[in-house]
Amino acid sequence: VYLRQGDSSIKLNTEQVRSLEYEKRERNFESEVLKMSSTDDIDLEVMDIYKNKIGATEIPNEQVLKARGFLVEDNGKLCFTKAGMLLFGKNPSVYLPSARVRVLKFEGINFQVGTEMNIVKDRTFDKCLYKTLEEARDFINSQLREFTHLNQKGIFETVPEYPEFAWYEGLVNAVTHRDYSNTGEYITVKLFDDRLEILSPGKLSGFITLENMKTERYSRNPQIARVLTELGIVRELNEGVKRIYSEMQRFYLKEPIYSEPNYHSVLLVLDNNIIMRSKRKNETMLKNREIGQKWEQLNYQERQVLQAIYDKGEITSLEVAEIIDRGKTTAVKLLNRLVDYDLI
Repeated sequence: VYLRQGDSSIKLNTEQVRSLEYEKRERNFESEVLKMSSTDDIDLEVMDIYKNKIGATEIPNEQVLKARGFLVEDNGKLCFTKAGMLLFGKNPSVYLPSARVRVLKFEGINFQVGTEMNIVKDRTFDKCLYKTLEEARDFINSQLREFTHLNQKGIFETVPEYPEFAWYEGLVNAVTHRDYSNTGEYITVKLFDDRLEILSPGKLSGFITLENMKTERYSRNPQIARVLTELGIVRELNEGVKRIYSEMQRFYLKEPIYSEPNYHSVLLVLDNNIIMRSKRKNETMLKNREIGQKWEQLNYQERQVLQAIYDKGEITSLEVAEIIDRGKTTAVKLLNRLVDYDLI
């Protein structure tokens, strides 16, 4: 089997052929039976959450799962389908090892190896999809920074590094629409100083392209998408990708970048604001007891200049004049006041 990729025709290996069969609906990955599984694999906590959402609290777990096609009989024994295991299994990775999300945090803007290895955090999440999304979201939130900046009213305002909807929706899309038949890959989230990357196994499915993904919707895994929608995680109205763009714009950040590296995965890159990133120095500045005690005595221009000095490390009177939009004489007087305060 050959498949056209860019300017070449690539001969597919066995796993790639199987993925293509799933893509063409000649095979149904979600409905395939895991013969070694049983009702002992049911995550009772998630089942309770799900039954409460769909108004089926009085119905036995097995009956709900059979009605939705997630439990099927095989030689007189109830077994999970692959979709059922991903959604309601206690340990899906036992049966589907690639069904996990790995979050890596790096120091710097590149991935270094060997003696310069710069991974500072490495966590893997491999429970059912609902818990994986919850736990990965909480962990990523704990690793992202907040930036403090001085607004026009002279008050310090704290904003997150990225809008939560943007990166979480990107993660939800990856978990919902990834190619689970690709047994050698898992979802990877990488946190760098200047960007966040989410890599999802499998190219864009169906008729979705990089050009139409904001306006069209197609689900590679419709059963998974339906349950995650019922759980309140996924929105099936095609608003997610569009809102990622609008949220990034609302935070004055660059547009998200989608790509298909090697034609076998989907990559989402969210850049943070490098200028805002430098505002981290404010946090250190305000921890200085001398500055903290005198901060309220400073006027807006004095705060602006002190902030600029901590951002740049040093400053000239001409640069101060530009910052406060006044003449050099006024700038020198302002600097002298800061000297008198023992702040510079």
